[in-house]
Amino acid sequence: MINQNKYYKKDFDEKSEKIKAHIESTPLAKYVWQYGNTPVNELVFQKAKELKADYIICVMHWGVEYQRQPNATQKQLARWCVMNGVNAVIGSHPHVLQPVDYEYYSVNNEIKSGLVVYSLGNFMSNQRDRYTDGGMLFKFEVQKNKNNGLVRSANTSFIPIYVHKSFEPLAYKIYPAQAEYD
Repeated sequence: MINQNKYYKKDFDEKSEKIKAHIESTPLAKYVWQYGNTPVNELVFQKAKELKADYIICVMHWGVEYQRQPNATQKQLARWCVMNGVNAVIGSHPHVLQPVDYEYYSVNNEIKSGLVVYSLGNFMSNQRDRYTDGGMLFKFEVQKNKNNGLVRSANTSFIPIYVHKSFEPLAYKIYPAQAEYD
């Protein structure tokens, strides 16, 4: 019997080493990695900090499909990201909307906070089950205070969307579900 985990781990380790080498040799602060709390993520966040990134966004592919609330793992990873300097976490995968929140954590008398969008839902999808036929367009501004250099998320808003499916001819159209919400 073939041990698929052995091959997956070997492949993952080889890819991790290549990514690590790339990160260490690239002078850019635009990185995304999807494997949660791994040494690669720590390197990514560390490199972004070394390059003095003003704002770090982490895009996560996480959560349990069709669950409308974030699970414990999503919450732990969001916390881990924020604690490691991520300013905004944008999630996808559950195929349904999940909450948007500002998460606050206290570390050694210092408050760390980050914007967390647990799931954007579906943007373009053939799924027709309840809650899967739409999602949201989420937007926010990144503002930097010129006096003290502090950077923050501001002016958050979203537009709920609905995916309409027609059959003759087969086509999908995205419609705003209502006016923009602030």
